[in-house]
Amino acid sequence: RGFPSQASQDASAERLALLICLKDLLVWEQMQPSDLCKICDKRQVAITGTESHGELMDLLADAAWEARGIPINKLPSRTVAFGLLDRIESLEKRSLADVRAALKKKSGELPVSMSKAGMLKLLLDIAVWEQLQPEELSALCGAVDTPAPMGAAGPGSLLGRGAAGQMVQQLLSDSLAKLAEKKRSLVSRIDDRQMADAVLQEVVRLEDLPTAQLKQEYKEKWGLPVEPKMSPQQIISRISTMLVWQYLSTTELRNECRLLEVSVDGLRNSNDDAEREELVQRLVVHLCTSKWEGLGIPVQRIGSIGGCMEAVEHWERLDSMSPMTLRKEWDKMGFPLPPEGMTLNGIRTSLKSAAIWQQLPLQELRKECIQQHVPINTLNPSQPEDAQRKQLGGELMRSLCASYYYEAKGIPIRQLGSTESAATLHAEYEKLEALDIDELLVEYQRFGLPPVQLHRDDLICRIKDMLLWSKLPYEWLCEECQKRGVDSDVDAASDDKCRVLFDRLLITFCEHRYRE
Repeated sequence: RGFPSQASQDASAERLALLICLKDLLVWEQMQPSDLCKICDKRQVAITGTESHGELMDLLADAAWEARGIPINKLPSRTVAFGLLDRIESLEKRSLADVRAALKKKSGELPVSMSKAGMLKLLLDIAVWEQLQPEELSALCGAVDTPAPMGAAGPGSLLGRGAAGQMVQQLLSDSLAKLAEKKRSLVSRIDDRQMADAVLQEVVRLEDLPTAQLKQEYKEKWGLPVEPKMSPQQIISRISTMLVWQYLSTTELRNECRLLEVSVDGLRNSNDDAEREELVQRLVVHLCTSKWEGLGIPVQRIGSIGGCMEAVEHWERLDSMSPMTLRKEWDKMGFPLPPEGMTLNGIRTSLKSAAIWQQLPLQELRKECIQQHVPINTLNPSQPEDAQRKQLGGELMRSLCASYYYEAKGIPIRQLGSTESAATLHAEYEKLEALDIDELLVEYQRFGLPPVQLHRDDLICRIKDMLLWSKLPYEWLCEECQKRGVDSDVDAASDDKCRVLFDRLLITFCEHRYRE
């Protein structure tokens, strides 16, 4: 099918990634082009919207190759691309010493200590560069500010493979130099060289950990939750930053706090070690909470690091759940209605909201209820705070799932203003479906309208409209009138404005008869 295999550091994860990829491919092959365009948009694959199904599949395959670090469209053929991938995957199964030897064969002595994953990535880059046309190599040298050999200034140059080989070596040297500079920059503020080397060695170790083991270590050793869609590179970057902080002097830590606008007020100044420990803790809290806020976790409203961490962990689990597991989680969370009419993304978003409500203090839950127009007048303030929080959280979940449940059944819960009104209207709608044509006519005339000759379905639609109008608040009745071309101006002195508008709407069903 032209797609590359998925990169993974352990066999079980590789098999799972391959199964997921195959499942996606089988689904995509049966999709209509319009639906496949949505998949491309979701994966940020550039399209015009006019492509055929086959062209869209090719674009998705190209994007998968690019994600593996292989610019498929710059290589001679997909056969070459698969050959490169086979070589790297063969090396992945070899020892660290073998991979290092393979890289040394290309580069000579390595200027820095590198992880196996880092060396494999560089070997893949070299393999790609060796397949590029001289003009592509020249352009690549220009893009990374690496001078190309004389005669390799641009497209169309008559360049031998010797000059191309020189450019590959220059690109390799540039990559190694940048890597060395990046590592020097990471530990540049650590005065003790032995400690700095220890940090770099730890980063190398982390880079070679399988993803599952890396996440486990992040949780257990650092006591932090893995965030939704947090990549291994992001975890390593986070740990690297925290490692460096642990070896900085008190003065450097204070400077870091000022730079990141982290407060240093109220520090315990019993001794230098205690102050350093507290400064590191404040920096770690700031580093994590700023990321959590960016994800949508209301850190300030939750008010506790423990509560925020539980919410983050819950969100991360939700993002990895299958459709079946998500629906089980829906029941487990205690939503009072099934997730009818909801997309999987809607179910996941609702569950994330519920995870936040579980962590909010009572006062913030009250504010949330008011903002969501959820009544709180049934709350008993004499109850323990946990009982009140549980009740308000339940009301919010009930309101949330009711909005999806009833909207899917054609009941505009937002306009009605409460789940109680929606539930009442839904029950009345259900009763209509059980009535025969004569019973429906009786129900129709109950609104003061003359008998009509209508098909059963049309009659039910009219009665449903009238039932809805009878429950809408004034502002929504005005909008309904305007939508149907009915005058919505009502005398301010009128005792029952809703009744006036309701009668005007009823007249639209029979005015043509009276005109005749």
